[in-house]
Amino acid sequence: MEIDKKRWVIFVLLVLANVINYIDRQALSILAPLLHRELSLSNVDYSFIVNAFLVAYAVSYLGSGYMMDRIGGRRGVALCVAVWSIAAALHAAAVGFLSLMAFRFLLGLSESGINPGAVKILTRMFPPRDRAFTIGMVFGGAGIGAVFAPVVIVWLLQNSNWRAAFLITGLMGFAVLAAWLLWYRPNDDENLSKLPAFEDAAHVNATPYRWAELFRLRPTWIIIALHSVAGPVFFFFMFWLPNYLAQARGFSMELIGKTTWIPYLGEFLGLLVGSLVAGRLIRHGFGVLWTRKAVGLACGVIVPLSVLFALQVTNPYQIVILMGFAMFGIGMQISSFGPLPGDLFPYGNVASITGVAGLAGSIAGVVFTFLVGVLSDKGLYVIPFWIVAVVYPLGMLTFALFLKPIPLNRTAADFTANRSPVPAARNG
Repeated sequence: MEIDKKRWVIFVLLVLANVINYIDRQALSILAPLLHRELSLSNVDYSFIVNAFLVAYAVSYLGSGYMMDRIGGRRGVALCVAVWSIAAALHAAAVGFLSLMAFRFLLGLSESGINPGAVKILTRMFPPRDRAFTIGMVFGGAGIGAVFAPVVIVWLLQNSNWRAAFLITGLMGFAVLAAWLLWYRPNDDENLSKLPAFEDAAHVNATPYRWAELFRLRPTWIIIALHSVAGPVFFFFMFWLPNYLAQARGFSMELIGKTTWIPYLGEFLGLLVGSLVAGRLIRHGFGVLWTRKAVGLACGVIVPLSVLFALQVTNPYQIVILMGFAMFGIGMQISSFGPLPGDLFPYGNVASITGVAGLAGSIAGVVFTFLVGVLSDKGLYVIPFWIVAVVYPLGMLTFALFLKPIPLNRTAADFTANRSPVPAARNG
């Protein structure tokens, strides 16, 4: 198969890998109401278990980005899928707080590599106009996985037990791993030279920055700040929504299984819409960075309004539909943020910047998750939602006002310009 067709197969496999990644990840939050009773967990205990994942995820995000830039996306993604599948299956052997936290930590160490690997691979295989769609859809695997997770896991729970739910979902990753190694061959990377030159080829193929140089660039710090705001919001909805619906809104496990797929479907639809809108705007001549900012600003309106309206209603379906609109906005934001490392940095730095951004989002997520655990034990779930409604739009506004492109001419003067408040711009 020629590389211009085969790259789409590789793209689909990355989507499937992220679908399973998030089914494995969401298994805990779906089963959390039951595990509170089975393993005698408090909300603070649960926050520590979630944070064990997030701490490992944060540390590994940084290391996995560097690893992907060093050993390549093909081998790096294969390693991550293999290890996280084992870690997810081990959740079935948990006997209490400490063992569940240990398995969650191992899962976090291994799952973070899929995003830096995917961004690196797809930046090389697709032009800018297609990256919002391809990278967005890979990240959208999170939404697809989260849609299917409540249905699949509750069905497994009803027909077996929570241990079987962890084991079966964990082992699903090995099917994708086999297909990945079969279809994505080592010589495929060499065949990429047969593709037509992309319009940003000079930028993508520029000499990579050294690590110390990356942290002298203002866009690096803006991206870190953006993920420090967006990451905790995403993790809050992914890990705490079922608990919130059960504890604060009185949802049964059956009702959770019937309804919690709706917000996660909203996330996937947001990724799809954000990706398609961005691609169309770029094809019509709008600047790449301008397009990313326009999508981000729309998210800064959709998310807080949806959250605030959801707090005012009592009907279960109205609650989850409004949460679905909030997740729709988060999905659009992910489609905007995902391609940024490839838009701004040379190819050799793409995975590393993605990893640094993921590290920032995960560290902030750890802090916010602990705060949510403390507040929820006091019955104060409303406070985290208000924090989201205030901080999230401020993050999107910062994105639109302050993020500028990086000049290609890497002279000492350019580094000085990049440290100034308004660095030189290409299309932003």
